[in-house]
Amino acid sequence: MPTFLERRYMRPRERVSSREKASGGIVLLIAAAVVVACVVVMTYESAPLFEIAPGNERVSPDRALLVAQRMLPALGTAGWSEVRTLQVDPSDVPAAYGVEQVFVGRYENLADAAQQVRVTIYDAGAPENAFGLFIASRPAEWGPLAVGCGGWRTQAGGGFWAGRHYTEFDRSTVTESDPTVQAIADALAGVQLRYGLPFWAELVLPASDRVPGSFRYVAHGAVGWDFLDRAFLADYGSGVTAFVTEPGSAARASDLMDRFEAFLSSEGRVQSRPGGPDSPLLAGDFDGRQVAVFAAGPRVYGVVGSDMAVVSQMAWALVADAGVAGPISVESTVAEAADGSLLPSVDLPGWGDAAGLRVYTPEDLWEKINGRADLYLAFHMARMVFGTYSDSRDPGRFIDVYWYDMGAPDNAFGIYRAEMSSEPRSIDVGREGYATPGGVFFWKGGSYVRVEASDGSEELADAALAVARAVAKAVPDEERRLWADDLLPAEDRVAGSFGYEATDAFSLDFLNDVFRAEYRAGDVTYTTFVHRAKDAAAARATFEAYAAFFQEHGRLIRRETREGFDLVVGEVGGVVDAVVVVENHLGGVSGSNDATLSEEKAIAFARTLLSRAN
Repeated sequence: MPTFLERRYMRPRERVSSREKASGGIVLLIAAAVVVACVVVMTYESAPLFEIAPGNERVSPDRALLVAQRMLPALGTAGWSEVRTLQVDPSDVPAAYGVEQVFVGRYENLADAAQQVRVTIYDAGAPENAFGLFIASRPAEWGPLAVGCGGWRTQAGGGFWAGRHYTEFDRSTVTESDPTVQAIADALAGVQLRYGLPFWAELVLPASDRVPGSFRYVAHGAVGWDFLDRAFLADYGSGVTAFVTEPGSAARASDLMDRFEAFLSSEGRVQSRPGGPDSPLLAGDFDGRQVAVFAAGPRVYGVVGSDMAVVSQMAWALVADAGVAGPISVESTVAEAADGSLLPSVDLPGWGDAAGLRVYTPEDLWEKINGRADLYLAFHMARMVFGTYSDSRDPGRFIDVYWYDMGAPDNAFGIYRAEMSSEPRSIDVGREGYATPGGVFFWKGGSYVRVEASDGSEELADAALAVARAVAKAVPDEERRLWADDLLPAEDRVAGSFGYEATDAFSLDFLNDVFRAEYRAGDVTYTTFVHRAKDAAAARATFEAYAAFFQEHGRLIRRETREGFDLVVGEVGGVVDAVVVVENHLGGVSGSNDATLSEEKAIAFARTLLSRAN
């Protein structure tokens, strides 16, 4: 009869060998020992099984310190230490500009520790905050520093902003000639991304009659109103200040208008709306000042001054500008391209035509590339065509195409260079192109094209290149060289330095649409630049603004009229610029500390301009 330990299918005991019985007993003993050991370990109070002695612990560096280390590189000057006393110091944070972290570092002269370069880097979170902090921190007397997105310099140090960071350094204890202010700035700026310019407000606030250097950003309490935050402002020769802010939506803009009306009602006087009861302008006076404000979509514009006639005149001009910038009919453009003709077909097995086609204009570009739209608008983007090519065999593999119509080759070249990666791998696509593991980028004619793959695989990189070549073939191009490439001297030019700045060249808000190239003559480096104005009067106005800048912020070394051109030489912050004007061209030499060389090179360039004009 079967029992708990015996079943019918089991062999009779007499047929089980002694060896099998012994093996089974050993297995049971081992299993019992394991169970007992587990019980003992779980119930016995003792020190941890694994314990690291305090002296042997390895603590991972704080992430903020790692970031700071990357942002404080070697100065590249012999006899100077790597960065020392590196720290992240959140105690001295300018709260108004969104700063959350401050990186502080110190470099020492190895032969004399009393000689130090102190660096402070503010992470302001966004370009407008970094720009605002840069403006607020600039000393009363300063010269331009051509690094990052804009810089200032004095004999004792300097500061600059780039992207979300504002950097300031002090070399007042340095008695040697090296490292120079420029060398320090070049080393620090070389590891920071240059982005953020131009701001959208530069395109909507009038450029005509704007006081040079007055464009600024105030994070809180602009014009003394505690309710006016995140505002861009500029001063004008007519004695008024214009401002614009973007609260985020039309509803919030309306709320801000209510705040203005409440303020004027309580602290001043609301005047009748200029132009009638349906006028978009809200006008009033307070504390001896006149103001006119209005809302346009998600933005609020305003003008402040002492004369209501002048204030309202500029305010009406802003109303007109805001009204004419209506959106282009995107729907009709896309409907015409329903067959995919906006982007060409590609000869790739398994890949279809571009889908998801859409055309973006300056009014809605931010919907697609929020955070970078302002940069494209600064280079006068007309429209952007977007579409996606997909691999029918794997929907997760796709290639996005951004085809920017920049309106002119100058603009296309400028945005291409502004976005170029630090180590591009040149390829033969368009006028000029390069490839990265994630895509292909090129410019041709008036177009700049980004072809971005969904992954960095070699196979998809080949597909992206095929797409880029197909798009490049469809881009129209008159194949004329950029006019300034031949005009700027070839001798001593640094390879790959030819570039274009649409706005605020050398951090000067009166100097726009500038081609430039870097040069090296012996130990001296400098920049030669050229700007082609719409007429001789416009070129002359920019020339006069340059001369006024020398007088206001530095010293005017020399000004003279020669046969066929005018010359002005000035020094600001230890840097000498020599500028010439020839008919509708303005150009010269910037960034050198050698006044004789700057003047000689500028005069030679003026003669080149004269020879071309004749």
